Amino acid sequence: MPSRSLLLLVCTITFWNSLNATPANDCQSRSRPFEVDETLFPFKSNFVLLKYGCVHYIDAQNATVNRTGTILAFHGNPVWSIIFTKLAKQAIADGYRFIALDYYGYGMSDKPDVETFDYMIHSQSAIAAEFMRKLNLSDLIVVVQDGGGPIGLAAAVDESSRLKGLVIVNSWYKETKPIVNGSTNDNFIFHDWSMDNIINEQYFVATGYNSFKGASGTVTAWGPDPKSPEAASLTRMILEPYFVGGNASQPRSDHVHVPHVRLVQSVLTDRSHFQMLEYNITRIRTIPAYFVFDDPLAFSALRCDAGPRTRIDLNTSDATKYKAQQLTGIRALCPSHMICSENPPKPFQTKCLNKDGSEYWPSLQSFLDIWQKDRVVGIYKDFPGHEYLSAKSPEKIMLAIRAVNVFDTNSNATSKMLLWNSVSYKALFIVFTIVIAYRTYDTSSPL
Repeated sequence: MPSRSLLLLVCTITFWNSLNATPANDCQSRSRPFEVDETLFPFKSNFVLLKYGCVHYIDAQNATVNRTGTILAFHGNPVWSIIFTKLAKQAIADGYRFIALDYYGYGMSDKPDVETFDYMIHSQSAIAAEFMRKLNLSDLIVVVQDGGGPIGLAAAVDESSRLKGLVIVNSWYKETKPIVNGSTNDNFIFHDWSMDNIINEQYFVATGYNSFKGASGTVTAWGPDPKSPEAASLTRMILEPYFVGGNASQPRSDHVHVPHVRLVQSVLTDRSHFQMLEYNITRIRTIPAYFVFDDPLAFSALRCDAGPRTRIDLNTSDATKYKAQQLTGIRALCPSHMICSENPPKPFQTKCLNKDGSEYWPSLQSFLDIWQKDRVVGIYKDFPGHEYLSAKSPEKIMLAIRAVNVFDTNSNATSKMLLWNSVSYKALFIVFTIVIAYRTYDTSSPL
């Protein structure tokens, strides 16, 4: 018969395991919440249980090809991992393992109650970091784009030991500041984009404006014939997480669009996250990075004029019903030491130029200002297509990924210096050891 002590130990271990056990519904048996067209989304859906519920992700590779590397991709707003389909296909063909998750409230992931999860950028980034830990990912080439930047980069900072490289596509990490006395910082488009969602929240939540516009932009960027079955199927899949059958007149719930609205609002309201990210991002400035930029609205050269202060058509019945408002205020976006490329300036088109005629790319420059120079693998401007990675852009993204993957951190001067120092210190240690041994031997010898 076992002793009482042994029985007590067994009971204690059993009780402890029961407290820490994964719930029976651990997401492994979770099915897709809607159907997909396998020709347009040819990936197995995976689900993992994180803090607030199940997170959907794709994890695909070619089992017959030696693995080249591992890619983890972060999507923007208000889309989901489907936008990486073309990029994933190319990456898998190259031998990469390709992983992309849907944030809470997006795609096939769970949509926790807003009282439980606030859908702010800092909250999504914390979940992204948990995702990296839960899957125990390592040697990652992290790809971020659009709103996935401040989410994925913050997660990358928290889990920097898991990184091999970064590909930063049309994104940013700095705080977007409000307009004061007619001026704002470089991220003026984010200010208006966020302020629209703040003052017109009810309109955006009720109409799914962010969801619908983002989805239609993705379909356009994908490049199918607008009248083709492919376009219809793609539109339905992109909208399906938010509208039943992809029908814009049938939102899945009254609050299904809150995640998108909250994330956009947090560009302005989540100040502590951006301040912390700006402070901490220097911790990954030595990670090899490739910068791919050019979205004419937000990520290319600074513009003289941002055009209309809102994208809302205030004459629609929904705008009237939900009392949508026009943003107001005067801005002076082109700094006094720069000149406009045309006179009079055209909204969204006229560039702010330095006196020598050169362009200023604020989002790109903010990264280059902090990044270790010998860790900048490459810079690509005039990025083809929209910021969504769906048309020609995957070709350029793959070039960047390949360059980062084969980048030899020992081939640059800094690494060589570190290596030389390491060798020098070893040599000195050996010489020092020999000298001490000789002196010890010498002093112990008879006179």
